Amino acid sequence: MIKINYSDLHTKYKKFKPLPNDKGTIERILVDKYKAFEIPLYSIDKEDYQNDDEVNEKDIYKLFHINDQQILSKIVDSYAIDDEGYTLDMEEKFDYDSLIAKHNAGKGISIVLESNDNQKVTNFKVYGPSNKLVRHLLCFVPPEHIVTDIDDFS
Repeated sequence: MIKINYSDLHTKYKKFKPLPNDKGTIERILVDKYKAFEIPLYSIDKEDYQNDDEVNEKDIYKLFHINDQQILSKIVDSYAIDDEGYTLDMEEKFDYDSLIAKHNAGKGISIVLESNDNQKVTNFKVYGPSNKLVRHLLCFVPPEHIVTDIDDFS
């Protein structure tokens, strides 16, 4: 298992010129580099957003999904793959149960984006095992905007 020390990442981040975190830039990265596509926000129940301490459901504005197998083979944490419960008929479904099964099987990664100013991405959450994608998005979304206290991850 890979352990990320967010405090160290934040210290390193402060030394660099911040990368753009405007909504268009982050969305283009997801679409162009990761072949992500937008799925309806209601694919994940509103109640699940409300119960998730890592997101602010009032600021959520988009939900993306990655299911390109070549991309997934590069970004999914292989130690976390468990394809029990996943079936091929879930391939084109994007409801809550299918998304969870895809995430657990390494067949899909979902990303929720938040903006509290309607201009910049101020928080995100990756659903599914992809530390590589989390680290990449942390380069663009400044850790000081993230809702969760980075000391919780040390």
